[in-house]
Amino acid sequence: EQRDLKKLLILYNEKVSSNQNKIEHGIKLLSRRHNQEMYKQQQQHRQICQQRGLPEQMTNAEWAQTSQQLKEKYRRQMQEFNNKGEEVKNKCEQDFAREREKRQKSHARRKRDMEEGMEKVMSRIMQSFRQQHDRYLKRHVQRINKKKNEIM
Repeated sequence: EQRDLKKLLILYNEKVSSNQNKIEHGIKLLSRRHNQEMYKQQQQHRQICQQRGLPEQMTNAEWAQTSQQLKEKYRRQMQEFNNKGEEVKNKCEQDFAREREKRQKSHARRKRDMEEGMEKVMSRIMQSFRQQHDRYLKRHVQRINKKKNEIM
């Protein structure tokens, strides 16, 4: 049972590590994509403002508003990604707990079955032993009585 649970724990740890690596990788990709999109949006904004001939102060104010909206969008996306990561972690933990419980019940059932089988075998052996003991004791008593009767 312990060996089986150790294997399960090793598999669980590998799964957790894999999930954590995937989450970290996903965060890096999402962050990189956000940075690229922010840079692209900034370049586009500058071009549009130059084409429109807006003063730099107005351009900066518009960009501040646009960048704030983008940052809020990125924050929501990152939060959603982190929430999904937590869901994956929780599911993994629940799967591990469910599998551990299932294996423990299975081991307990097999152990109980084995003990019941051993009790049946021991009962048969003891019954046979008692029968044999009773026969020998009866013969012994008969011999003693026979010898006793011969002496008298």
